[in-house]
Amino acid sequence: MAQTTPYIAPTLPELIKQYQALTTGVINFELYNQMVHTHHSTAIEGSTLTLLETQTLLEKGLTAGGKPLEHHLMAVDNQAAQQLVLDWATQHEPLNRDRLQAIAAAVMRQTGGPTNTLLGTFDSSLGQFRTVSAMAASRMFLDAKKVPAAVDTLLKEMNTLLPAVKTVRQVYDLFRYIFNWSVFIPLVTATGAPLGC
Repeated sequence: MAQTTPYIAPTLPELIKQYQALTTGVINFELYNQMVHTHHSTAIEGSTLTLLETQTLLEKGLTAGGKPLEHHLMAVDNQAAQQLVLDWATQHEPLNRDRLQAIAAAVMRQTGGPTNTLLGTFDSSLGQFRTVSAMAASRMFLDAKKVPAAVDTLLKEMNTLLPAVKTVRQVYDLFRYIFNWSVFIPLVTATGAPLGC
């Protein structure tokens, strides 16, 4: 009777190397991924730009006729924030509260601004944490006063876990971990809606 060798899943670096070997010269995946990410992220926030209009704006600087200026600004800012994150990732820079707020400020640079409430003022274009309660449908998110400490805890744990990530399963587990933390919603979006981490 023949003995079978158990399957050993490839590590994340091995998968990336295989993918790069198969796709080199076929498509600029990095640029395509950035365009798709920007398009979908801004569409979630209400942008009416199509993927092609987003691509034309970001590659050629041409706006789409008949579309709101705010939707174009959202795409430009999202792309800039994404590049900021990619630059830090390339340099293996750890994420901290200042960097998280710098990302939020980049996303909201041209579409955010001050919000005045009974509990104080915060400016989303500066990446400041919300000072008001956040709610979606009937779900209430973490109290605003608890947000800074919760952000610091998440970032500390994430920066501890991230260096150990080597397999696709570990990437998935880390994503689930971060997603589960997103319930505290520290920031707001261009529409004033809560923005998770």
